[in-house]
This record gives sequence, C-alpha cells and structure tokens, in this order.
Amino acid sequence: MENNFNPSNETTPHSPTDPAMEAIPSLTQGSTDNNEPVSLAPATKFGKNFLVTPALILVNLGIFIAMVISGANVFNPDAETLIQWGALFRTDVLAGEWWRLFTAAFLHIGILHLAMNMYALFDIGKTIEPMVGPLKFILIYLLCALGGSTASLYWNSFSVGAGASGAIFGLFGFYLALLTTDLIDSGTRKKELTTLAVFMGYNLLYGLKGGVDNAAHIGGLVSGFIIGKSFYYVLSEPGNKALERNVLLALIIGFVLTTTLTISTVTDPLTTYETKYKRFTQLEKSALETYQYLGDTSIEKEKMLYEINDRGLYYWNEAKDVLKEIDQLELPQSLKERNKLMHQYVDTRISTYELFHKAVWEDSRQYDQKILEATMKTDSILNLLNVNAIN
Repeated sequence: MENNFNPSNETTPHSPTDPAMEAIPSLTQGSTDNNEPVSLAPATKFGKNFLVTPALILVNLGIFIAMVISGANVFNPDAETLIQWGALFRTDVLAGEWWRLFTAAFLHIGILHLAMNMYALFDIGKTIEPMVGPLKFILIYLLCALGGSTASLYWNSFSVGAGASGAIFGLFGFYLALLTTDLIDSGTRKKELTTLAVFMGYNLLYGLKGGVDNAAHIGGLVSGFIIGKSFYYVLSEPGNKALERNVLLALIIGFVLTTTLTISTVTDPLTTYETKYKRFTQLEKSALETYQYLGDTSIEKEKMLYEINDRGLYYWNEAKDVLKEIDQLELPQSLKERNKLMHQYVDTRISTYELFHKAVWEDSRQYDQKILEATMKTDSILNLLNVNAIN
C-alpha cells in the first residue's frame, strides 16, 4: 500500500525463455517420507489452480476504471476522491469504518501505480496460487492486505493509503518463508532467495525516499512470512484436513486480534484537535462578550474592571492553555502553522484587554493609540487565519 505512486513493485516476469524459470521451487507432495521433489512450475494459462490472481487483477482494474469514469484523475487522483472510494485514513477507521483496511488494497493512485502493482501480482500470483489452491490463495492475499493496512494504520496518522503492494509484499513474504524450509530443494532456494533479497531490498530502500507507505510494505511482508511459516505444516501434510483447518483458523483469529488491538490503541490526533478547538472557540466567545462593556460610560468602574480582568482576561488565558495542549499533538504542518497564528491572535487579544484595564483603572486616554494598534494587529492576524482556512 502506498500513499502515492511507487514503481518499486515491479518484478521480473517468468516466461518460457526466462532463466528465472530454472529457479521455480520444487515442492514435495504427499508423504513427507518421499524425498523426490515434484516440480511446481508457475501457471502459464488460466485454469482451476489459477483463477484468483486474474480475478484480483480484473477487480482492481474495474475499480480503477469506475473511479476514472466518476471523475478521478487517471494519473493522480486526489486524496478526497480516494477516501470517498475507500482508501485507508486513520480518522475514518477509528470512527468505525474498519472495512477500509481491505478496500484500500483495491484502490490505486494513478494508472502507473495500478500497472506496476498488477504486473507484480501476476508475477508472484502465478507461482503461489498453484502451490496452495485458489481458496487458500485468496485468504493469504486478504490476510496480507490486512497486515499491511494494520501496519500503515499504526504508523501513519494522516496519510491517505491506497494500493495492493502491502498484499503483494505479503505474497513475496509467503514465498520467502517457504524458501527457508526443506519443502524446496537447496539449489532452488539459493537462487530464489538471492532474487527475493534484491527485490525486497530495492523496494524497501526506494520507500525511504518519501511518499511511499513503507509501513504497509513491511507489514505485508512480515504477515506473509508468518503465514508462509504456518503453511509449512499444511503443505507438508496435504491430506491432513484437520491440521489445515486449525492452521487457517489460528491465522484468521491471530490477524483479527492484532488488528483489533491496534485499532484500540492508536489515537486520532485530528479528532482530538477538533475537540480542543471547539473548547477554544467556546472560551473565545466568552472572552469576547466583554467587548460589549468597553467604552460604555454608563457602567460603573468596578463592574468594567471585573468584566475585563475576571472574565475577559481569564477566558483568554484559558484559551491560551488550550492552544498549548494543541501544541503537544502530532498534527500536519498546516495545522501546526495555524496554531502558531492562533497563539499570536490570543497574545494580541490579551495585550489589548490589559491596555483597556489600565485605561479604565487610571481613567486615562493615554492608551488609545496603543489599543488602536493592537486592534489593527488583531485584525491582520484574523485575516491571515481566514486565508489559511480557505486554502
């Protein structure tokens, strides 16, 4: 899964003339006492053991076409469009939209992103699906997608995630796990491990450049490896249905519990920000109520001083404390910059109220010019805040 297009999912396809064909694993089938490995070549045509991979590609392609028809940019759809179609976004997941953990794996950020991911899916799918069969393959794929999405959810507070690469990395992780077992002959293991090491190393390093959801890649990879290690026992005893059922059930429960725990422990800074900002606006409203008394000569001096000091300045200082709490949140840079302006706004308001307090206390007009300058500064900051809100 990626936050923007990442061409790093490209792999070398197997073909009848491709030297990589020699590196396809041999898998012992039947009794584990049989030491003669049976060659398990990748699928070269559609059939009963190669159904899910093509179907997944068609589903991804169909969803992308539907997005484009609905108005999405074919090369770089915006975040709002992706979220509408089911992309991964922490705020929405924590609000109850857990299904985004799966739907995000079927969305892509542009046609190039889609093409590279589907190319990689076809390449690894035609090797893995015949090994395990269509039903178990789709389960592996979905669990890897869930693992990648869960890692992304934990790591990324604000990013909008989309793409099949978490699930695809999971398939490569599954293959890697099998390559570390005796199910595959040692000669094949050495060749394929080298190929996978180069592929995964390049992709993970590429993800460090930014704009790529490496958390989803790593989460998918680790998930696939765990599933692959678990499947060792299933593939070693292909006739043991009870073992297969128990392993699959344990994997499903394990992944669901891990995701549930993650959702219950991560927080959403944006929701916290909104809550605190609402509190700020309430305090601001209370502080501004004092303005109705300023300049009203019919109000007694003691009443005026009370309103300015015990209400106006009190609420402004409370509002400033809320802004300090917001400073502690992990927020996007735009909100951090806005909060800096909010600090300036409140500081200027406090300065203005203090000048009013002095003017009333001393019954003097000598502060009029400073009050006017502070008021103009406040208006200038408000204009900046309004421009930022529009942008």
